[in-house]
Amino acid sequence: MSSKESISSTESMAYAKANGFPDYALDIRQRALKLYPTLPWPDFQKVKYHHWPLEEAIYTDQVSSFELDKEVKEDPMTSAQLLRVDQKTLLERMDKDLLEQGVIVTDLLTAMKEYPDFIKKYLNQAVPVEESRLTAFHMAHLLGGAFVYIPKNTKINKPIELDFWQDNTIRASFHQHVLLVADEGAEVELMEKWTSYGDVDNSGTIVVELIAKDNSKITYGTLDYLNKQSTIYMNRRGRLSANARIDWMVGAMSEGNLIGDFNADLAGEGSESYLNVIAATNGKQVKGIDTRVTNMAKRTVGHIKQHGVIMDQSTLTFNGIGHIWKNAKNADAQQESRVLMLSDQAQGDANPILLIDEFEVQAGHAASVGQVDDQQMYYLKSRGLDEETARRLVIRGFLGAVLQRVKRPEWRQAFAQLIDQKLAQDLAKHKK
Repeated sequence: MSSKESISSTESMAYAKANGFPDYALDIRQRALKLYPTLPWPDFQKVKYHHWPLEEAIYTDQVSSFELDKEVKEDPMTSAQLLRVDQKTLLERMDKDLLEQGVIVTDLLTAMKEYPDFIKKYLNQAVPVEESRLTAFHMAHLLGGAFVYIPKNTKINKPIELDFWQDNTIRASFHQHVLLVADEGAEVELMEKWTSYGDVDNSGTIVVELIAKDNSKITYGTLDYLNKQSTIYMNRRGRLSANARIDWMVGAMSEGNLIGDFNADLAGEGSESYLNVIAATNGKQVKGIDTRVTNMAKRTVGHIKQHGVIMDQSTLTFNGIGHIWKNAKNADAQQESRVLMLSDQAQGDANPILLIDEFEVQAGHAASVGQVDDQQMYYLKSRGLDEETARRLVIRGFLGAVLQRVKRPEWRQAFAQLIDQKLAQDLAKHKK
């Protein structure tokens, strides 16, 4: 162990003890600290990220001067809310009927203390500590996050919302972990929002584990809009038991460099997962996204649909990966990855990868990288639309092919607003 690693290990354990991490969580942390220097980096094809400052462990006593520019309000359209700025909880609420049913929505450290049996059983079940250098580093310097538990046969009618803010007004690490467990027969909609503010460069690791037990259903949406000061490793993983289902909608609109691993492990017979991703890059940012379905059992269905737009001198790489295991008969793995380039200086890749170890299966892929269709633009402008409006409609139509899969209207609106916010900068430049 180098002197730098030794110092960060000491700081990590001191932080955890000072903040009341229980003994079993300290053991996980200590194991991760020993493991991470020995493990390989995660493999993201065609993405060079190893020089990024992802292994920063900054424990600071600085006091943030940031205050939310809006009043923290309860949203009646949600059944529960958790709002956190770094390690501080600003809002935690849940409808009374959920409390009576035994639903849990709280920050991760509180869950470690108050619900140790759940955390011991499910933490790192989908994303093991030893999976890679960065998953181990994440657990070695874990700072906080959220825990959501939905009891057996409990069906939540309104979404649960988790809102995370990274404070970039000071130098500090951001290592956050979300654990959602939908017990047998449970149904839940979860919306995450990830935002940052401030002009200080920071890095972070974000891991999300979605545990879908037998016959459960998770509808998972996430709006990512971390600013350009945030360099992030993100790992989102669903693990599905028999006849479980997870529907994903990921809005990967962050401004900084990012590598993301979005994965559905179809471990139970008859399980299904549909991964829908929209992404956009601008400036000089680099974004690499691996979206994967792993058909481990019979009659499993895993579909990927991801569309991205690239602006300025940025880079976007989609790796779509479908892996059907041996004996996963009658499995179905399909994928579509498409990239729209809005600049001659941008770089885009859409790489389909199929790994098939069984004969009686269905598998397919589609991939494309191209520029805005001149004929579409000509047609729209011939109908009286100006250049900016026509360009926006083409882009919205391209991303809308994925967005239309979002069933809840308020979620569709939120994703559409995020798209417009991301594209506004490019449209303004293009107009000039």
